[in-house]
Amino acid sequence: MPPSRPTLIAVDIGNSSLRVGEFNVMTTSGMMVPERVKEWHIEDNSFERLYSWLPATPVNWAVSSVNRPLEQNLVQWHQTHRPNDRYHLLSHTDVSLKIDLDRPDRIGMDRLAAAVAADTIRHKDRAIIVVDAGSAITVDIVSAESVFLGGAILPGVAMAAEALHCRTDQLPDVQQERPVLRFREQGSPPDTKSATPLGAYNSPLSTIGKSTDDAIRSGLVWGTVGALKFLIQQMGRHFDESPDVVFAGGDATLLAPLLQSKPVTYPNLVLNGIALIQYQRKPITES
Repeated sequence: MPPSRPTLIAVDIGNSSLRVGEFNVMTTSGMMVPERVKEWHIEDNSFERLYSWLPATPVNWAVSSVNRPLEQNLVQWHQTHRPNDRYHLLSHTDVSLKIDLDRPDRIGMDRLAAAVAADTIRHKDRAIIVVDAGSAITVDIVSAESVFLGGAILPGVAMAAEALHCRTDQLPDVQQERPVLRFREQGSPPDTKSATPLGAYNSPLSTIGKSTDDAIRSGLVWGTVGALKFLIQQMGRHFDESPDVVFAGGDATLLAPLLQSKPVTYPNLVLNGIALIQYQRKPITES
């Protein structure tokens, strides 16, 4: 029998959270499926929690980061606590997609990782739009020829709520009181390994706020929904066939039903892409 391959730990370092997935099955095409996933807020002593979550045996790391200071801290932690593990920080040169950008070295690896994963699930002759709703919201498009064409970036709902509070004298911090997008939630959003079609929630949010708080919530939610609908529509006009649309990111399960009646969401899309890039880059057992 061939020797077993080391576990792959895919790490997505964001601006506000650290998300990790464990992958034990190797493939060079199709959607990767993590065995388990964990996420921590950056302020929650993330690395100590990570230590107890990792397998005791050596593993390989594939890391995507948009937070350079935190990634440097992770490198130091890895060298101290997991010196027998292999560690690779992904860059745009590892990506198999053609990248049609002026400065491909300046794009966030999370966007490219999500695009790589999305490219495996789109219809053969269609482009695909990826809406990744995290601290910031990115709307990117991959052509039917597997070319990353770029996209748009706008503030996430929580970031916009914080900006309204911090940059004004009297507007309240509605996000701290009750997360803005949770107005429709009944129970926790599903954390699934596969695509999840979600129906609409029940409780409405009026566009006409009768208080300052409600006016802020209306502007944040429906302003974001309107911006995303417009971006999806305008990007689709560049193609003969309407692109597929997939949603990812921490707010995806809450935003997506406001945009489509049966949206397709992949909560682990970025982690899936990180793993796929690593497995396509070279055999996982190589140094």
